[in-house]
Amino acid sequence: GLKVRGIPLSSGAPSTADIAAAPWLGRVLTTVPPLMLTTFIQAIPQHARPGARDETADAVADMAHVDTDVYYDSRLDDGRFTPGEAGNIRKAIKPLLAKEMPSSFYAVLRMDVDSLGVRDNKRRVAEALSGFATVAAAQIQAADGFTVFAGGDDLLALLPMENALRCVAQLRQSFTKAVADAGVDGKAPVTISAAVVFAHVMSPLTRVLAAAHLILDEHAKERAGRDAIAVRVAKRSGITADWWMPWEKALESAAASTAGTSAPLRRLQLETLAECVSGNLALGKVSSKFLYKIRSHLHHVPLPMDAAMPLPELAISMLASEYLASFAGAVHKPSLQEARDFVQPVLAQCQAWRRRVSRYDVVTYERDGDNYRADAALIARFIAERGEDDQ
Repeated sequence: GLKVRGIPLSSGAPSTADIAAAPWLGRVLTTVPPLMLTTFIQAIPQHARPGARDETADAVADMAHVDTDVYYDSRLDDGRFTPGEAGNIRKAIKPLLAKEMPSSFYAVLRMDVDSLGVRDNKRRVAEALSGFATVAAAQIQAADGFTVFAGGDDLLALLPMENALRCVAQLRQSFTKAVADAGVDGKAPVTISAAVVFAHVMSPLTRVLAAAHLILDEHAKERAGRDAIAVRVAKRSGITADWWMPWEKALESAAASTAGTSAPLRRLQLETLAECVSGNLALGKVSSKFLYKIRSHLHHVPLPMDAAMPLPELAISMLASEYLASFAGAVHKPSLQEARDFVQPVLAQCQAWRRRVSRYDVVTYERDGDNYRADAALIARFIAERGEDDQ
């Protein structure tokens, strides 16, 4: 079942709303006074909190019995509650929602071993996969997620939106370590690809699962060349972003990840970009107008002439100029250097790369296409805004 702050919220498979709300609920349980939690619980009809008591010495534990649907205002008018009950719940929940609302989006994660290859020692491969499955289940639970299955050569899990990218990077690193620790050898490495689909809690789960399977096969494996990750944002209005990248191009460099730790996590640059967008939005240093029009901005920006070359100065200057222009009329504007610092990681993750493996098992990377793809920036914006433009 799903646990938040060590408290079991469900004994079986959680709902998508349970997953989406888990981080928010964890913060509520550690910051809201127990008396306020008890008042909230008492305002909920018994049928929406089976097992919860009216008078409790442990309101935090009793919150596990509350139906997660009551945290979402739109669910209060679906016929399960009378107008009076819905009004009481809305009044009681206000203190819990004072600082933030629970997210309406969650993530489906699908991972699959690309190729087990021809190995003389199949026992070592099986040992690596078994070890990874055990570690993966613990890491997913630590991320407030739920493992649907993890065994053999594939994995399926549900994760909160805000924890998904960090978790998938951790899982990829754990897989690589499990393979190395098991002593799996051979020229062709055993690799794993991943797919993450961000979806609304009201979207049919079967459709989201099918999308994760599709982008894993068609984007991560076929387009990016395996040993890669694919990410999709699927809002109720439709697909708004598709991004894929070989792991080696998607992750931060080892040097960038080594500060202050003996076992550094190579984070996804996409997660770092989302954090940058979130921070800049809060400080007024990035314009929503710029992010909304990022696709048209990138259409006119030149790619490096050679895939091995750094980002061209012309591309950085052009996009930085568009960035600054989006602040026309604003009281506070970022500096030119701030604009340049912001657009460079955007340009880096909006390039499309494909992994190639030669007949001699030599891995190289080549650009896939002649234009930037804006999807990385759109996904970063979606995560930074918690999907709040489409609830």
